[in-house]
Amino acid sequence: MDGRSLAFVTNDRMLKRIDVAGGVARNLTLVNGPWHGTWNQFGDVLFTGGGTLRISAEGGNSSPVVQLNKQIDERGSSFPVFLPDGRHFLLRVDRSESRSAIHLASLDSPDRKLMIDDVFSAPLVAPTPRGTTYILYARDDGLVAQEFNERAGEVRGTPRPIVDNIGKVANPAYMPTVGVSATGTLAYQTGGDGTNGILYWFSRTGERTDSTDLVGIVPSLSPDGRSIAVSRSSARGDLEVWVTDLARGVTSRVTQGAGVVRGGVWSPDSRRLAFLRAGKIYAKNADGSADEELLADVSGAPTSWSSDGKYLLCSNQGKMFLWSLATKGPAVPVGARSGMSREGAFSPDGRFMAYVSNESGRDEIYVAPLPPGSGRVQVSAAGGINPHWSRSGNELFFVGPNPDRTMMVADVQLGQTASPGIPRKLFPNPQNFGYDFDVSADGQRLIISRPRADLPDTPITVVLNWWVDLAKRPN
Repeated sequence: MDGRSLAFVTNDRMLKRIDVAGGVARNLTLVNGPWHGTWNQFGDVLFTGGGTLRISAEGGNSSPVVQLNKQIDERGSSFPVFLPDGRHFLLRVDRSESRSAIHLASLDSPDRKLMIDDVFSAPLVAPTPRGTTYILYARDDGLVAQEFNERAGEVRGTPRPIVDNIGKVANPAYMPTVGVSATGTLAYQTGGDGTNGILYWFSRTGERTDSTDLVGIVPSLSPDGRSIAVSRSSARGDLEVWVTDLARGVTSRVTQGAGVVRGGVWSPDSRRLAFLRAGKIYAKNADGSADEELLADVSGAPTSWSSDGKYLLCSNQGKMFLWSLATKGPAVPVGARSGMSREGAFSPDGRFMAYVSNESGRDEIYVAPLPPGSGRVQVSAAGGINPHWSRSGNELFFVGPNPDRTMMVADVQLGQTASPGIPRKLFPNPQNFGYDFDVSADGQRLIISRPRADLPDTPITVVLNWWVDLAKRPN
């Protein structure tokens, strides 16, 4: 708009607007999933949250602006960015064959046009003072620019490199660390991406115990305690699943190719891992042998595998469901009836599930019986996310609310119903750890993903009139 207001999303997934001059932030809407947004001069806000949605900057109801083409297996859209006219926008569209592309769309029509195919990156629009506009995006490890005719809706020429070793953010790391102005100023950071954390062991008191050189996010310990699975971002920005033998310290890659979505879920016998790839649930041997097996043509990320091996808990677009591997029948909705539910975890005996719901207006931890019925109880008292059961099923660990993201634990008695105790604080944020952790078999240690300390805090480079040299090159 006019630069006087700012839109942002809080940790409880509320999209808000606040005036830069100060005042109270106003709630616009709850956001399902990671948020990326853009704002035009007419007061329209586009944001990612279970699709690409539109809402007025004054609030109200949101509505989808992108209809996916299921006939060509389009699976999602994200990272919208308005063109200067405030009506057209670019966005990233995913397809099931593990490819993505940059499309041109409009608020005034459901039609879209392919601009750049086979590119994992989010787009940036870069108008210049001479009237030429470029699309900037990451290709491999570099930032490239391609000339873009806004009125005709066409790209021309070939992509030309601007910056080598460009940084990338988001999770997965699809967004290049770049800012560009219409006056011809470019600001950027180099140095890869910082989404691959380092894993550390902590005691229940927050003391660092064993060191580890393991790199990744979403740590998941195998039920037998011998291995750990993590996700890592590849050079393209895609996530891949890796497994480390903890006794031998040997790490190997399990998945091959793009399209994996955040982490692997262990089978109860510790032999296989389930994961979402390009809108379908697959399983593969944890040692990397044999081909991937299609478990379900269901667009939902698996979060937990039952101890009898018969069921998966999955989540998609803020909804949680139970999938039967035995019958492969319709998915059964579970979790809260209102709001969003996610991060489901089976209890070790398979009779209960823990999950996160924001139905109260903030994220809280709940435990409910399986099959779904009455008897649900709230475990957290002041907010919580990312529940993990102890192997005994007598404790439930979770991350508390901001600002310190305190590690919490609650005793839970599982009988005919679940009876939780008062949540206890274990330790506060150990130097800004993320949400991702897991609990050792004896419940005495936690393995936590923290930002990598070996990545240099590279300076921000500012280039004036960045386009001048580019305009002189042959296209």
